[in-house]
Amino acid sequence: MMERDKKEDFRTFVVRWNNKFPLDRWYRKKHNIAFMSEEHKKCSFFQQLFEFEEDRMFKQALEDEEKKVEYVPNIGEWLKDFYDEMVDQETDTKEITQSQIEAFREEMARMAEYEESQKDKE
Repeated sequence: MMERDKKEDFRTFVVRWNNKFPLDRWYRKKHNIAFMSEEHKKCSFFQQLFEFEEDRMFKQALEDEEKKVEYVPNIGEWLKDFYDEMVDQETDTKEITQSQIEAFREEMARMAEYEESQKDKE
């Protein structure tokens, strides 16, 4: 019974330690350092935090770099992507109706009449 209590106390200690100092576990796992070894005793929490933040910053910088779209003059890929997405959304959801076609033709006829009247004034 006593042996079992010691094991449970030890496990509780391990869980509490890792909950209280999560960077310590991350650091030991990254560098393959045993808990309470000489090497573990030499490192400080500040060193662990510094290395963690440094790794996180470089990881984020690499992810940001991968997301960048390279600019190529006169290509306009960013416009193409937006246009393709816009067309996909419109064509997926809406059909052109006969009344829309008729309204378009009426509008075109009015525009043609207007242009003709402007030519006559010149």
